[in-house]
Amino acid sequence: MSHHKYKEAEKRVKEIDIDYQKQYLNSPRECDKKTINFIKKNLNPKKNNIADLGSGNGNFLFHLKKKVPFQNYFGFEYSRQMLNKCKSQEYLKEINFNEINIIKKPIRPNMDVIVSTAVTYQFKESEFIKCMKNIYKSLKKNGTYIGYELVNEFSQELTIIEKTDLYKTGIPLHIRSKNYLKKILIKIGFKEINFNFFNIRIDLESKKNISKMSNEYVEHLKTYTVTDMKKKRHMFRGSIFEPWCHIICKK
Repeated sequence: MSHHKYKEAEKRVKEIDIDYQKQYLNSPRECDKKTINFIKKNLNPKKNNIADLGSGNGNFLFHLKKKVPFQNYFGFEYSRQMLNKCKSQEYLKEINFNEINIIKKPIRPNMDVIVSTAVTYQFKESEFIKCMKNIYKSLKKNGTYIGYELVNEFSQELTIIEKTDLYKTGIPLHIRSKNYLKKILIKIGFKEINFNFFNIRIDLESKKNISKMSNEYVEHLKTYTVTDMKKKRHMFRGSIFEPWCHIICKK
């Protein structure tokens, strides 16, 4: 989690996020299953350092540890409340959790694999470039970055300002193009850059009748699907179309 306004972000963590993410403790999200498969394909034969950047309440690392055992696991998070919650959980005790602002400094120790899920799309251009430079510095030679972010296939750089009752000033959502991302990543030094657009395999329903504001916001966080005439599922959150994509590249 890396929202641009820390106090507002911590308010969301306290009131909503921790409870919202509990539902994924027993079973990983569909996108996380795909990320885990990509990690498996990019591991070294030896023991790997694997970091989740924006680790939230540790769910992803918990599932990763079960699917890919006997590695070194690290969670890096901006929210102190999330970190404190993770450090207090017995089932997460073998995972190293640390506070970080990836815009300002790289991760240490260096990693074989770094994963981020819905993190960098929140950064404006200058922040995004600093973030990716620090991710590059955080990787070992031939290390892999796997980002699950909003990406579009057209030559358009989109910014949506999403305003809600909880975020009255709005949250920016940057939907960057493949061409722009590839250009920036190559300039930083990344190689073997691949874009894998996420095709979800299940239907997700949207709930319309919500009683409380906190419950309403939780529902707004959830993605739902709309199926077209060719039986392809398209993901939305509220009125926002979400073109999620796994970006995979190496140092």
